[in-house]
Amino acid sequence: MIERSVKDNLPVRELITGSESISPDTRVSILAERFYNEPNLDSLPLVKNGHPCGLASRGKILTTLAIRFGFALYGRKPISVIADTTPLVVHTDDTLNEVLGQAMARSFNDIYDAILVVDDEDKYVGWLSVKRLVIEQGNFLAKSIVQRELAISKAVEIEKLDKMKTSFMAHVTHELRSPITAIVGFAELMQMRFARQQLEDFPKYLSLLSSSSQNLRSIVNNILDLSKIEAGRMEVFNEDFSLCELLSEVLETCKMLVGEKPLSIEVDCPDPPATLYGDRIKIHQILLNLASNAIKYSDRGIIVISAKMTDELQLTVKDTGIGIKKTDLQRLFSAFDQLEDAKTRRHEGTGLGLNITKQLVQLLGGRINVESTFGVGSRFDVIIPQNIQNIVQEAS
Repeated sequence: MIERSVKDNLPVRELITGSESISPDTRVSILAERFYNEPNLDSLPLVKNGHPCGLASRGKILTTLAIRFGFALYGRKPISVIADTTPLVVHTDDTLNEVLGQAMARSFNDIYDAILVVDDEDKYVGWLSVKRLVIEQGNFLAKSIVQRELAISKAVEIEKLDKMKTSFMAHVTHELRSPITAIVGFAELMQMRFARQQLEDFPKYLSLLSSSSQNLRSIVNNILDLSKIEAGRMEVFNEDFSLCELLSEVLETCKMLVGEKPLSIEVDCPDPPATLYGDRIKIHQILLNLASNAIKYSDRGIIVISAKMTDELQLTVKDTGIGIKKTDLQRLFSAFDQLEDAKTRRHEGTGLGLNITKQLVQLLGGRINVESTFGVGSRFDVIIPQNIQNIVQEAS
């Protein structure tokens, strides 16, 4: 901790986090490889002739490469093509308060990007971590024992969250790499076979290409959904829909996800069939997230998806899978936490599905409960008020 009489006027040159940089001519594939292999590497400044000219951030670069044909389009190009060319640049003598003010004035997606520091000749000196600046400012503003304890507690929370996000990014980069590598590999293999007019294996390759693409889309959609929810940009759109038809659609998707597992899926639809007014897409996503999670952690047995109408809509997904330990239940819905270690886990996925599900349920004014016995199975119950429209209007 840095001790000064006027903490807010502390020059940021004393808080520089690192000084590494790369050339803007570095190939995208080379930097992507570093991000895949170095989960603690969040960003790298682009510097040419001593002057900063951009910033390559892990999340933005990997998300760009994950969307559609990003890697095929940009893999061999210089990183300057997809990097942020207008990063926040500050002078070494700028104060902590001034720099934090500029950082927080940026758009939501840019707030926590690294800040570049230059000297009097606009030459690159190093980069700043916004997280560290916030922690330092919290320490500086602690004017009493109670305030200092609160500041330390906040710093510990931020540090804990940062470690969880680092672990999460290690999971995500691993999950993204597998389908991207498969898609690029199958595409190149099909090009070579086509050039030789060897087309007999095309149906098999197309099936594998489609499977990898769907896996990649699922991962990217989860990441984008979480970003929308955290930014407060997820909206509710109500419409009339058939509950039984929605359950049938979920069932058909689940049958494809089961694959060759000795696992049966059953749907229990209300009788008589019910027509609801609510956000059909989000209710569909809630059920599919819970069902796909049940399929992932069930090697055999049965999964039952059911719905019941009273004064509220009750959705239930019950499985005969591996179950959840009581000690892990409180971590189940965390966005940046996973119950399996990255090195030993058997089941693929980013671990975002249940967190997104809980937030969607809360967005609809509902609640979610879970009961589980380790080694026996789990049951998830979602309760959503029937009059969703009034809840949304009152919240707005």
